[in-house]
Amino acid sequence: MRMIKFGEQFQDVAVRQTVLLCIDPPRKQFSVKDYVLLEYYCDEPDCDCRRVVLDVVSSDQPGRIFASIHFGWENSAFYRKWAQTPADARLLKQGVLDPTVLHCDWADLLLDHVREEVLANPKAVARFKKHYAMLKREQRKRAKAAKSALEPPPRRGY
Repeated sequence: MRMIKFGEQFQDVAVRQTVLLCIDPPRKQFSVKDYVLLEYYCDEPDCDCRRVVLDVVSSDQPGRIFASIHFGWENSAFYRKWAQTPADARLLKQGVLDPTVLHCDWADLLLDHVREEVLANPKAVARFKKHYAMLKREQRKRAKAAKSALEPPPRRGY
């Protein structure tokens, strides 16, 4: 499943609603103090995964992803159909580091901060749900338009 950056489809909304994470005072293990969470969602119009991938980045070190966090806002039972184990489904509900990505040395600490300051905030979670719905609506609209463009025009009887 390919993920698409929310800001690629809705740049104005993404700029206004970007989640900032400030760690103050900066701890010894943090080389950066201010982080931004970039949101990614599944690009399949018919997929109903209801999750977001959050890349933790910073303007202090452009191009570097410090941590990549998967988060699902539904109950754990919803994610069991995709998860390999029930424990994996529970972790997704809490927020979990992507096991396929190389993270910075302090990614676990960043995950803790994201869990406490963002994922525990009902307004932030509601915003992720809204962004997911916006992208899915747009994806379905585009898929329908593409399908219509491929269909031959109706034949007219004489």
